[in-house]
Amino acid sequence: MDVATRLLEPILVMQAQLGNTAAFSQLVSGRHASLRYYVRRIVGGSNETEDVLQEVWLAVHRQLRRLDDPTRFSVWLYRIARNQAYLALRKSPRYPLEEPGWEELATGPEPEFGPEDAAHIHTCLDRLGTVHREVLVLRFLEDLDYEQIAADLPPQCDTSF
Repeated sequence: MDVATRLLEPILVMQAQLGNTAAFSQLVSGRHASLRYYVRRIVGGSNETEDVLQEVWLAVHRQLRRLDDPTRFSVWLYRIARNQAYLALRKSPRYPLEEPGWEELATGPEPEFGPEDAAHIHTCLDRLGTVHREVLVLRFLEDLDYEQIAADLPPQCDTSF
């Protein structure tokens, strides 16, 4: 996210908190694509992605006035998205919340990182457990810092690794 967007977003949040529907629409349009990617990474690319997104934006709309610090909107938004995605996973027997063993992840050659390897990177992300995939997506695609990510991890997560 560029500097101008980072500066504008808290203003849009405050305007939306005051009932400005155009500001809320700008927040949705500015975050929807990256939020879709994030949710799809958690729920495994299933058809449930759009349903989860709808629930996320509904929750955001209902709870936005309770957000005390508009500069923390992105962290708050992704926490809601994570909670909705995990709720969908718990409801769906097709997508259990289990972590693969490390030996399963270590098979195969080390990938080369270039633009042409995007499909391979996505495949590898899909093989990660939900929490690990979430951390990587938030850090490298949403550009959140480690402190922001760690502050919002579920309490059962071990952050000592």
